[in-house]
Amino acid sequence: MNKEFYNEPTRLTPVSGEADVVVLGGGPAGIGAAIAAARQGASVILVEKNGYMGGACTAGQVGIWHTLSSLDGKKIIGGVVDDMLLGMTRRNAIYQLTDRGDVVLDTEVLKIVLDDLALSAGVRLLYHTYVTGVISENPGHIQAVIVENKSGRSAVKGRVFIDCTGDGDLAWHAGARFEKGNNDGQMQSPGLCMHIANLNNSKEDGPTIQDALDSEPMDYNGKPYPAYLWTVPDVTMRKTGIMLAAARITGTDCTDAESLSNAEVEGRRQIDWVLRTLTKQVPSFKNAGISSIAAEVGVRETRRFLGKYMLTAEDLLSGKSFPDTVGRGTYPIDIHSPSGRGISFKCLDGTLIEHNENGNVTRGMWTKDGKKNPVQYYQIPYRVLLPSSMQNVMVAGRCISVTHEALGATRVMVNCMQLGQAAGVGAALASSQGICPADVSIKELQDRLVSLGMPSGW
Repeated sequence: MNKEFYNEPTRLTPVSGEADVVVLGGGPAGIGAAIAAARQGASVILVEKNGYMGGACTAGQVGIWHTLSSLDGKKIIGGVVDDMLLGMTRRNAIYQLTDRGDVVLDTEVLKIVLDDLALSAGVRLLYHTYVTGVISENPGHIQAVIVENKSGRSAVKGRVFIDCTGDGDLAWHAGARFEKGNNDGQMQSPGLCMHIANLNNSKEDGPTIQDALDSEPMDYNGKPYPAYLWTVPDVTMRKTGIMLAAARITGTDCTDAESLSNAEVEGRRQIDWVLRTLTKQVPSFKNAGISSIAAEVGVRETRRFLGKYMLTAEDLLSGKSFPDTVGRGTYPIDIHSPSGRGISFKCLDGTLIEHNENGNVTRGMWTKDGKKNPVQYYQIPYRVLLPSSMQNVMVAGRCISVTHEALGATRVMVNCMQLGQAAGVGAALASSQGICPADVSIKELQDRLVSLGMPSGW
């Protein structure tokens, strides 16, 4: 069917703001970018679609943050994330999950902490605001972004723009080249989290949570439950609740409005069935109820922009060194099947854990000789933040220049925040020196990151 179009009348668009660095998106990457840029002396405007920052952690209610340390226990990540965790600790809103330093956060308190950090750094916040276009006179260089909010349609001017929207909305509007999905174009499935309250410590015998959910088809569509459910303690409910990643929505393209809308509805349908099943079959859930459902599905993969370097799984697993390293991590390559319930974890130490479509779990080694991998952490270069066709547009967070498989490791929040931090420093340096982000001194960039709290030893 042919699309119908309207020819909108020409109109003047008012300028509502101007800054050295304009950050689009206030998730972990955007938080790192905005605060880091402001701490370098740049004027910063942050544009965020919600009424708060935090992205997947707050709107998506994924409250778990992974370790800041290498496999051998040395700190490898720091800076803005340290200030965030300190603010949470002072408010008694954090829970240590593992000895390695994985933590669970109270995602409601986090909204307050992030407001404080951004405002104290001098960041101007534009909440409830969407990017809907760009003003560009020369290919690859934009003068302003078009935004829309309750005040109407306006332009925000900047010298350097950092796309931290997750889906790469700004870079897409600007015409940057991108890829989506695996070799078949299929993307990792999104999920939806919920918080359950009023659990009890029943000693009655009963099935495990997963066994209960696998014991019968979902009653509203007759299909098997499509997820491996994982839980963490719910800090907001203290000892009486848990957070469940309770839904998985396959076959979704979260850059398509209708597909995304359908995913939200399907996620809530799955959650409704999950709670009804657990209260019926699992004794400790007998009196449980939903305390909250995430405001949006947790998107794992959409656009990945083609940068001056594309990071691969082999780069990560081999611990490849880069002259322009700006991030380090240990989170495994975590791939959620686009079409079913399967998950695979290719861990940095050589371990391979696979949950297949039939509910079976296998453990082995991905290394060729079956021995432990000696790599203690992987490195992420600055060039993955630089779309190859753009001059003053950077990307950080989920939409950086990585392969489908490598994204399974880089997409998690602790990695997004440190890469946003690097982009913020790079953007501030470029703005102050009147150059493109690709031309900044890598040594100066790395030194500035260390001064912000990133451990040295590049």
